[in-house]
Order: sequence, then C-alpha cells, then structure tokens
Amino acid sequence: MPAVSTGVRPDFSGNPSGVVRLRDYRPELDVVRFLAFLLVFLFHFLPWPAVGQAGWRVQMALVELCSMGLCLFFTLSAYLITTILLAERETNCVISVPKFYIRRILRIWPLYFFGIALGIGIALERNRPGDVIGFLWYLLFAGNLYCIAFGWLGNSFAPLWTISIEEQFYLIWPWAIRWFSRRGMMVCSFLFIAAANITLFILGQRHALGREVWANTFVQFEMFAAGILLALARKHLAWRCRHWTALGARRSVPLVLHLPPVLLSAIAGNRGSNKRGKPDAPLPADCTRQCRHPSRVLHDRPIPYAALGNIPRKDILRPLCLSSICN
Repeated sequence: MPAVSTGVRPDFSGNPSGVVRLRDYRPELDVVRFLAFLLVFLFHFLPWPAVGQAGWRVQMALVELCSMGLCLFFTLSAYLITTILLAERETNCVISVPKFYIRRILRIWPLYFFGIALGIGIALERNRPGDVIGFLWYLLFAGNLYCIAFGWLGNSFAPLWTISIEEQFYLIWPWAIRWFSRRGMMVCSFLFIAAANITLFILGQRHALGREVWANTFVQFEMFAAGILLALARKHLAWRCRHWTALGARRSVPLVLHLPPVLLSAIAGNRGSNKRGKPDAPLPADCTRQCRHPSRVLHDRPIPYAALGNIPRKDILRPLCLSSICN
C-alpha cells in the first residue's frame, strides 16, 4: 500500500533551505487513511464466496467494494504530495525535485525492500521459484507489470506491487509541478482521466483479465488525478464548504444536507489555526464565545444546532461554527 503522511500545511518559518516541515496536523486525514487501510484489510481478509451459495451476490459485492480502499490510498497520496509541493513552490518559487526524491526514498524504500526480502524468503521456504523471479521485478518497481504478464504472486507480500505504481507516479508528477502552472496541472489531470478511460475501453474490448485492469498504471492514474484535482481546488472547496454550511444555517436544512460540506472539508481543508499557531484571519466574536449547550461541544468547539437537524433560526449560533471551519 502507498505510504502517505497526514500533514498538509508546510512550515517554512526560519527555514531558508526550503525543506518542508509539516506544522498543521490534520487528524481527519488519519481517519481517511484508516478507512482506506480497513477496506484493503477486509478485501484480503474476507473469503471469496462460492457462486451459488446463500447470499453469494451480497458477499461478492462487499468484497469488491472493499477493493476501493486501494483507490482511496492513491487519491490521498496524490492529494498530499501535490499540496506539499505546491506550498513549497509558492514559498520558494521553485521546488527541489532531488530533495523530494530523497524524502520519498527515506520514507518508502527501507520498509519496501525489507518486505521484498521477507517475500523472497517465504518463496524460497515454500519452494516457489516463480515468486522469486516476480520479486526481482518488484526490485525494479515493475511489480505491477509482472502481475499483468504472469499473474498474481502466491505470497503474503504480493500486494507490494502497488508501490510500483506509486513510484511510477513519482517519476513524472514532481517535474510537472515544477514546470507547469496550476492550469497546466489541471490539464494533466484531465489527460490522466482520459487516458485511464481510453485504456479501460480498450481492455474491455479485449475482454482483459481482472489483473490486467487492476494493475494497469494508466487505469490507476485516474485515482491520482482525483487527488491532484482536490489539491488544486482545495481553497475553492473550502470556501464552498463554508458558504454551503452558512446557507444551511439561515434556512434550517436537514442534517443530511450538511454532510457533503463536512465531508468535503475533511479533504479540502479550511483556513483556520491549530493549537500552536495563529489564525489566518480574525474569527467573529460569535465563533469564540462559549456554547450555551455543553452537550453540543466537541473538543471545546461549538457544534451548531443546524448540524443536528431542523432548528429554528433563533437557536442557531451565528456565524455557523462547524469544528472544521473554526479550528
């Protein structure tokens, strides 16, 4: 599974060398990463049902749904990498691609190669020379290509093929952020999506096997494109979340209509402050006063009645103080 971090606001203060230090810890991204991990774990843990047994269609749908955990990992990884490198470029007017690669190598390679070593050991112990050859492809970050050509490895460390796709993404995307404008990066993202769907169409016409689709780099680049677009639209989405939620407060909309902006805010992020930093902008007085209803407080931050259902206007805290907005 791809390795991703959960901080997204680099701190360059007192840092003339331009090395990225993450200052704003985002626990909501930990939740997203845990959800992705849980889905991947369940995909490998749940047994594949036998066709014809009771409820096999439901079980099959559940297992296939869990496979989306990998897509979520790729999306989150692209979102974080793009956000961090954009912050570095905005601060220094340029990003250091060699330093980026050094950080990625130190973060991913030690555990990755250790896992390959364990996989080779298991393959030798089970007398599976084909798996040993497969792991040699993994060493060259071409594990997904081996899986497409020869099938999945029968080894506990076979899922490391996902790192191959991750590293292939790293080969091109830092350079794109270095040289392209935001509009150019958006065009690249749409090209990724177009390439993914063209590839899917061609594979569908050929009646390709599942592994030929799932381990295909071009297909999975659509997930990276989703993360890139979220990173590029982060500020816009944050504004839309605040605007949508405030609109709901004025009109007393039901709880279900408040869920989309709250979920978007977990990905898009919002301007505010953490416990150690100063706010980006002064907060309104209503946002800082003590909530009159202690049962509506979460982590010392007031949660508005509007987020709990249909509430009259006179009982709504103004401005609307979602915990994701008033950090």
